[in-house]
Amino acid sequence: LHLQRLMRLHILGICGTFMGGLAKIAREAGHTVTGCDAQVYPPMSEQLRDLGIGLHEGYDAEQLERYPADLYVVGNAMTRGKPVIEEILNRGLPYVSGPQWLAEQVLPGKWVLAVAGTHGKSTTSGWLVHALVGAGGDPGAFVGALLPAAITGIGIPATARRGSGVEFVVEADEYAGNFDPYRPDVIVLTSAEWDH
Repeated sequence: LHLQRLMRLHILGICGTFMGGLAKIAREAGHTVTGCDAQVYPPMSEQLRDLGIGLHEGYDAEQLERYPADLYVVGNAMTRGKPVIEEILNRGLPYVSGPQWLAEQVLPGKWVLAVAGTHGKSTTSGWLVHALVGAGGDPGAFVGALLPAAITGIGIPATARRGSGVEFVVEADEYAGNFDPYRPDVIVLTSAEWDH
């Protein structure tokens, strides 16, 4: 992984599929990772705790004292009005979106395969990872569903895979501009729908 320096990261919305996968990759890369969410429950909470990630339930501002960070990674579910968000803004603390952190800290130097579309993104992303592993590769991945234990590289199902190879498969969701930062080398468009 291309990492500028090891950091203390506090991830807001950590129990979501994307943010939980991001936390996993960041922790495996050596970062100190903590996070919060409104509902901290299994299986994501167990996976994160097994990785040594401190979890805080709720969006109160007091957690900033308990979990000081070099950078706050903000999930899509976070909005103005949540006490922790308002306090980060009031203090002028450094923050970034999950997709931006992934693009800046993990994807440089990678051959990025982005899977987009109305339906089938998770399935297609999973099959791409499976095919690359089957061909002898060691791809990184972010997928919106659990990858089977046989291909995660850690022996348990997970939504992310660090990988040491040059390929990185990312399920590219168009929500809130999440597709923009990835700058993919290959785009797989599974399907598209629109209202006339």
